[in-house]
Amino acid sequence: MPCSADSVSTSERYRFIIVGGGSAGCLLARLLAERGQGPIALLEAGGDGRDVRCVVPNFYPRTFGSCLDWNYRTTPQTGLLNRALPWPRGKVIGGSGAINALIYLQPAQADLQRWGFPTIDRVAEECSVGALSSANATAAPPSLPATDGRQCTFSQLPLEPVRQPHPWTQQFLDASKQLGCTQHNRWTQSTPNTSGIFTLTQAHGRRVHTGLQLLESAQETFAPEPQLYRSTQVQVERILLEAGRARGVEFVDRDARVHRIFAEQEVILCGGAIGSPMLLMQSGVGPEEQLREAGILCQQALPGVGKNLQDHLVYPIIFRTRESQGLPRRFSLAQRDAYRQRGDGPLASNIAEAGALLNVPEVAATQFQIHFTPSHYLKYPATPTENHFCSLAITDLHPASRGTIRPYRTANGAWLPRVDPNYLSSPQDVSHYMAILPWLTAAIASGPLNKVVQVEVLPGPRCTTARKLEKSLRMFAQTIFHPVGTCRFGNSDVDGVVDGEFRVHGISGLRIADASVLPDLPAANTNASALWVAWQCAERLRDR
Repeated sequence: MPCSADSVSTSERYRFIIVGGGSAGCLLARLLAERGQGPIALLEAGGDGRDVRCVVPNFYPRTFGSCLDWNYRTTPQTGLLNRALPWPRGKVIGGSGAINALIYLQPAQADLQRWGFPTIDRVAEECSVGALSSANATAAPPSLPATDGRQCTFSQLPLEPVRQPHPWTQQFLDASKQLGCTQHNRWTQSTPNTSGIFTLTQAHGRRVHTGLQLLESAQETFAPEPQLYRSTQVQVERILLEAGRARGVEFVDRDARVHRIFAEQEVILCGGAIGSPMLLMQSGVGPEEQLREAGILCQQALPGVGKNLQDHLVYPIIFRTRESQGLPRRFSLAQRDAYRQRGDGPLASNIAEAGALLNVPEVAATQFQIHFTPSHYLKYPATPTENHFCSLAITDLHPASRGTIRPYRTANGAWLPRVDPNYLSSPQDVSHYMAILPWLTAAIASGPLNKVVQVEVLPGPRCTTARKLEKSLRMFAQTIFHPVGTCRFGNSDVDGVVDGEFRVHGISGLRIADASVLPDLPAANTNASALWVAWQCAERLRDR
């Protein structure tokens, strides 16, 4: 394990500078440091993430709108009846991997082939069985049962299924069989027409993310010299460019002091689908017209920066249940003790406990994902409500709509992103939802889940026409937090931002390694894809 220091020094020169301590950035930093490829500087705008909301699975929605969240909002979306959606992104070591629903689902082999990645080989595809190292998880209290020892081979994150699924979750899995799905007991790979209890990035019912791995590695002293230096609560303002090369970065610390640090080899952006294109454009790299409108001097014209924004949109079918036994908003002493002593009970629920991947005959052109929650999808846990609801959250995994990220400067001089996902701008996306929703509600009404549900609340019995259903879709659809594509792979600077080696076109010494490089969305939740990008980038830097 690398030895790690707590702060970046402006008097030092670093081999690599990594901007962004999210899922990808923390993994990349650790992999490089373990190989002795330091010194490495890791800069993160948020704090160290030692917050109970980043540990207890059920608490993850409580991070939204907090100091752990960048608190972005979209522009008013024409396709969503001019609603502006909150867009939670993790502002903390671990990034969005520290505030998400913990779901680990690797991209489909077809996704990797389409992106031009090597497919995940059998060793990486299957999660290895063995003891977890001390850097992979916090030690379990003596009373907690042992995990099954699985971990993701390329990230070394420990993996567990939901430890004590809600009884209704099994009813959903039984219903998924009638939808044509094959149930998987250890579900880590995106495969059409499958379902299962979600695999989570956790150990003993506690979240483990790449940021936690990095913090744990700071306690190790095996390396003779520090390999990794990190600073939190620092905001990188621009990349220092000189003669077409990235030399370093300029950042502002928590006391508003401006600093510069320099890289002997490369600067690597891991800011995600919003942060990475924003930093490029703030530094003068991007579409000339947009830079000029923002008052930024163009250093390198790169039309694709900030374009091609994609996100998974979700529409929840919500049912009122026959019994009031959904997930509670407040937890009894017995439930708290169960979590403290055994790592199970409702506090160990990640809320979206199970899911399915569907190819629907009525919509042959795309694939859908279902997240099942034993709760009211739109209200739990923020809004007081009775706990007799369950939900099926439906997502078109391959939407055609594309949006943008654009910078603008506030009155006090701060740069902020103008986030426009352009949801449902493609008629094809609307038609996909309009086809699956009636098909799915009819299938559920006659299946095993009917033993649980009493009445459909959303879209509801009054939603009897296509026009009403489309209005409901536009009124209640939400983000499911999977933005990608704003610094996409491409063979030239006309259609891409980075090449197959993650190098930014036209700028030497600069790479991007996060979900922004993905040309389109995977048929899965995106955290595993971001980890895969980081691992691939680390492999390409192995001999640097």
